[in-house]
Amino acid sequence: MTPKEEALRALDALFIPYAYYEHPPARTMEDCAAFDRQHNIPEDVSHCKNIFLSNRQRTAFYLALMDGDKRFCTKAFCAALSIPRVSFAKEEDLWERLHCFPGSASPLGLIFDTQRRITLVCDESLKRKRALLLHPLDNTATVEISRKDFFDVFLQHTGHVPLFVDIWENRETE
Repeated sequence: MTPKEEALRALDALFIPYAYYEHPPARTMEDCAAFDRQHNIPEDVSHCKNIFLSNRQRTAFYLALMDGDKRFCTKAFCAALSIPRVSFAKEEDLWERLHCFPGSASPLGLIFDTQRRITLVCDESLKRKRALLLHPLDNTATVEISRKDFFDVFLQHTGHVPLFVDIWENRETE
């Protein structure tokens, strides 16, 4: 079974309703914005940007989940969490921990982080969204799930407690 199939199976097992879309590979947020326009995605639905990070020693891992139209700032991220500098995690760490490749990172991969070694850091603005658009560990598909089902059902199942911060708007960019 592929990681995508396992992620979708987890949603089904948790009775989380979702809309499923197949599309050409969405490698950038511009590709995701084109998808949103094509499918008339409303503003209260966030096509999420996912950034997988690690410290230099590769002993601490973070998955940043944010609204796709926001710019990520490593310096502000580290300051908000009071942690040393982080950078993009290595491809092998992404595969080992979330079972996906660059461009397909998704919090749905947290089903594979059974020891909860990844800290999920979410943008505060996601609390105000009706639904989230996420890759199911494959950037040729997108699922739309309600914010409530994601935060209250899916994350509870994985045992991950999201850390909400507001660090992406009105901050200096790198």
